[in-house]
Amino acid sequence: MKIIDNEGRIFSKINLLDALLIVLVGLMLIWFGYKMIQRHTTVKEYDQYLLTVKAASLDETIAQSIRKGDILTSPTGAYFGTIVTDPEISPTPVYVTTPEGLVVSRAQPKLKDAVFVLQVRVPKGSPTIRYGNQTFKTGATGFIETARTKYTIIVLSIEPFQEKIETNPPSSDSTEESQP
Repeated sequence: MKIIDNEGRIFSKINLLDALLIVLVGLMLIWFGYKMIQRHTTVKEYDQYLLTVKAASLDETIAQSIRKGDILTSPTGAYFGTIVTDPEISPTPVYVTTPEGLVVSRAQPKLKDAVFVLQVRVPKGSPTIRYGNQTFKTGATGFIETARTKYTIIVLSIEPFQEKIETNPPSSDSTEESQP
């Protein structure tokens, strides 16, 4: 019995080109299955950062809506981070010119600034902190959004976040002998 007969069929059953096509489709299905399993079973690692941000010139009701524990979502709806401090709300400073020609700072009575800290996560080893199509760097302006609202912010500082391991201080019950 010949492996390939005169008509180009393998074992006189299937055409050689059909067999190659079946093998190719089978390999593609195996590769696709492997990638799907790998995607859903791989544990993703993240780097975490603390961003101190300032949301400037907000209406007072909007400034009051910022709360510790609010979850930030990216424009696609994915988790980005959490607000970890209560906002420090202060009147927005404005600069006015006096009749004498001096430029002085005054508090704007209707607008408020809110300074707070965000804990964000980015894929491990990522060189940038990206939020949608924005890149957060110190001094950059952009926006963030929670379930309730969207804020325009200025990034004041970025620090790596490292979880603190609580250690118990040495016990003060130990008695040392005092000399008379």
